[in-house]
Amino acid sequence: MRRLTTLALGACMALATMATVSSCGEAYTAKSHAKEFMEGQMAQAGVDYITWSELDSTKHLTDSALQVMRATAVKARLVKPGATYQRPTAKLNFISLRYAIDKDTLMATFYLDDKLTGIVGVKANPVVKP
Repeated sequence: MRRLTTLALGACMALATMATVSSCGEAYTAKSHAKEFMEGQMAQAGVDYITWSELDSTKHLTDSALQVMRATAVKARLVKPGATYQRPTAKLNFISLRYAIDKDTLMATFYLDDKLTGIVGVKANPVVKP
């Protein structure tokens, strides 16, 4: 009986470790896409990456809201006109970033498709003092 309990506990710990490693890998992928998007579609040079949020997901962002987000990003000069995006999926992942350019501290949230293959939208966030 004791051996069975030890095996079960070991299996639970292995699953928890795999989930954590998978989650870290997904966050790394999301951060890489966000950085690449900032360099290519936002033309942000000299960025100091301050703090990343945890990677999370949502099913509450509609296609029309995403179109408004994209148009607002162009109007606000957050992205270049004609910025290219990944095709959205029903479930989206998102990660937020607090970053600095020169002496300005800024925040943005990047939305990615469910497979984390690219950015589907980005929005500027008001900066909240830590």
